[in-house]
Amino acid sequence: MKLFVLAVVLGVCAAVEDAVGGGVCFLLDGKEPSKPFPSLTQCYKNNQEACCVSAHDSTIEGSYSGLMSATCLREYQQLEHYFCLGCNPNMFDYVHWYNASPKCYDADESGRCTFSPFVCTEELCGTDHASHGWGKDGKLGMVKICNGFMNQLMYSSSSCTMNDADCKIDKYDNCGLNLAVEGFGGGDAVGWYPSAYFVNTETGNQDPMKFLTDIRPPYFDGLFHISIEGYAETNSRKQAKADGRVTVSTCTCEGAYPAECDCEPEAGYPYFEEWANPPNAPEGYDSESCFAAASSIHVSVLAVLAGFAALFAGQFM
Repeated sequence: MKLFVLAVVLGVCAAVEDAVGGGVCFLLDGKEPSKPFPSLTQCYKNNQEACCVSAHDSTIEGSYSGLMSATCLREYQQLEHYFCLGCNPNMFDYVHWYNASPKCYDADESGRCTFSPFVCTEELCGTDHASHGWGKDGKLGMVKICNGFMNQLMYSSSSCTMNDADCKIDKYDNCGLNLAVEGFGGGDAVGWYPSAYFVNTETGNQDPMKFLTDIRPPYFDGLFHISIEGYAETNSRKQAKADGRVTVSTCTCEGAYPAECDCEPEAGYPYFEEWANPPNAPEGYDSESCFAAASSIHVSVLAVLAGFAALFAGQFM
């Protein structure tokens, strides 16, 4: 009986572990995720399977610890998950890759995946090299964030959303965040009150894209754009027009740039585009996949099941 119970429980453990992960890893040069050794300390929830090694984990830990005071570091589980995006075994699926090689989408080509930057041409990005579209030049891809996770990341109230003008980005108001802002601190990060900082200076309303632009997981800043599920069917030119954040208020944007959209977003407005199948992705690829940190909970599930295994083993000895 003891062996039967152990076999069932450990079989469930293996099934749970097998159900998590897959794809390839950006920080591991296109290799598949694997069990890290030495173990990760900051991104410890990915210690069964990870897309990073201890050096990456140390970099993430340093970046995260610089964001707030030591007394607050373990107060925000969702933010910790977000900063560990690079270690997440499913991270490949959370990025719309602009120019990943076809081998990145083929499980039989492990280790042969290459991540190449997008190269703008005048046909693709417009004749004005200083225009918004040229912000895609040299970038690797666009991180996709699920709405539910974004709400947990930014608001203290579960009823708040990015479309609620009465809501503030106040999740971290009790601790504050250390941010490097031009004109303050001589270039060093200094403490800010988040709900007063992440606002549209013209309207006074919350500015979710400012938060997602400034608060980035390590390794996903300079070479990546970011988008949220609520913008999955639009792009930054259309959304800037809807937000009233364009350089010319009379511009029109009904379709593709430049033939049907002559809007130019104001300086600093982040670039993003519709969620569609990336170039080189196979037919049936899930373009709607987005980051919600859900996969990180499998470590806790395994720990609980392992506990049951120990309990049953002790009872039947």
